Amino acid sequence: MSTFEIKSERGIDVLLLQPEGYINDHAGAQLREECESAIAENLHNIIINFESSDQINSVGISNLIAVIEHVQEARGQLVFTGLSQTVREVFDIMGITRHVVVCDTPAAARSQIQPSQG
Repeated sequence: MSTFEIKSERGIDVLLLQPEGYINDHAGAQLREECESAIAENLHNIIINFESSDQINSVGISNLIAVIEHVQEARGQLVFTGLSQTVREVFDIMGITRHVVVCDTPAAARSQIQPSQG
């Protein structure tokens, strides 16, 4: 059984999440809960760095779709970084990349986040 961990770094305007390991049913739900918690705390801009996660199953993807919906409802921004070629292709096929910004690195992602208007 593989282990799954999410490293997180909260900034003033952005939450950076770095999942490590296979994003399956449990891990996808954990990732979704982290994002929902941030949104509930008024942190609407989220960067997810997939550099250490190169596998995701269908339930993991459905959890990411829920994250996209929550961020959109909160009028936030969602940026994905560090996508492997395989994960990028899956996200393209599923239409996920039409709803998020994709960058190579977290630093590039931060430059895509617009400061909050609050």
